[in-house]
Amino acid sequence: SLTADDCDDADAESTTVETDGDCDSSLTADDCDDADAESTTVEADGDCDGVVTIDDCDDADAESTTIATDGDCDGVVTTEDCDDADPESTVVAEDPDCDGDLLDMMPDFALEDYNETSSMYGADPVSPRDLLGQTSGWYFTHAT
Repeated sequence: SLTADDCDDADAESTTVETDGDCDSSLTADDCDDADAESTTVEADGDCDGVVTIDDCDDADAESTTIATDGDCDGVVTTEDCDDADPESTVVAEDPDCDGDLLDMMPDFALEDYNETSSMYGADPVSPRDLLGQTSGWYFTHAT
């Protein structure tokens, strides 16, 4: 090769700029960033996010978390995860005391149901806890 095209004139086996843009010995097709000699290779870092495969939670997703920040790789970082060794554990935002009981976050109150068309009208006062698993939201109001 010509000197300008050869990555290492002293090595007859060296790559060329055409096949290895940053002359780091990783061919362009195998290099995560062929303009950066310090970048990782596709073999070592499948999604080319700068985190090597062994430390990456999902090496096919450059936006995934890392084992260092999300031990169980459930997408919840360690500081927000109640048990970072259990991907099924609750998260601090939903279970602040991390006891696994989400009910303790819900306010404990009950109101009379004044809606005459409601199946609970005239019954005991109604609490949001009475409706768990039945509705996705609660709306309590009282008009005078």
